[in-house]
Amino acid sequence: VLTLGMFFMRGCEMAAAGFGYLVSLMKKK
Repeated sequence: VLTLGMFFMRGCEMAAAGFGYLVSLMKKK
């Protein structure tokens, strides 16, 4: 359960980072 929670948290971090990256790219245009 602990490893699954850590995997989920990591996934959320990557998703948030990817979303922020896309937003920054759109703001540049």
